[in-house]
Amino acid sequence: MAAHYTSKEYDPHLEDESAHTISQKLYSLIRPAALRWKAGLINRFIKTPGNLLDAGAGAGAFIYAMQKRGWKTTGIEKSTDTAEYGQRKYGVNIYAGDLSDAVLKKPAYDVISFWHSLEHIHRLKENLQTVKEILKQKGLLIIALPNPDSLDAKIYKAKWVAWDAPRHLWHFKPDVMRRLLDEMGFKLLKKKAMPFDPFYNCLHSEFLSGSKLWKFIVRFPIISFLSYLLGTINPARGSSIVYIAVKR
Repeated sequence: MAAHYTSKEYDPHLEDESAHTISQKLYSLIRPAALRWKAGLINRFIKTPGNLLDAGAGAGAFIYAMQKRGWKTTGIEKSTDTAEYGQRKYGVNIYAGDLSDAVLKKPAYDVISFWHSLEHIHRLKENLQTVKEILKQKGLLIIALPNPDSLDAKIYKAKWVAWDAPRHLWHFKPDVMRRLLDEMGFKLLKKKAMPFDPFYNCLHSEFLSGSKLWKFIVRFPIISFLSYLLGTINPARGSSIVYIAVKR
């Protein structure tokens, strides 16, 4: 499984200097805005910087951005190579391994985030139990996931890029995610559609579909914009959803 995370085609572990294709360059171009959006979302709920843990931190761009905003940050990343690279590049604390295996203080964190990483975890409930133990009583759990109930998932079907087999082990419709959080002792506060994901997911789904140029030119802007619009109106229809929860 580890080989699937070291692939040069795996954008979430991509750094700007490694971007070569058009889609990779677009990913790098949009990343600063996406990081600002994530920071702004957290700031709506927690005004004063505290301790933040990011599970599935990649090379650490997010925790580095939060560190610059005054947060004390820690990352957990299953790829040893990626974790070590992030330590060298950003000078942040990233531990290689699984969240449930890490030695962490209890309770210590004001925010624990899974930005498109929970779906990669083998020991799902064990990790969420660990989160409950190390998250402060008024702390925030943030989980971003692709949404199999989205318009783009239904249109692209098997060619929807966010299925991402074999890296994605789980997929959650909004109601299923709400029930899982409730079962694990969390209360769902809010759902938000991620604003950039419809365009990224549709672009790569078109590539996977092998669309002819004329079809790509017509379909990509229409489907991605409609998916974005639906997610804005109703987050449960977003291409990717951020679930914001607290401990019950």
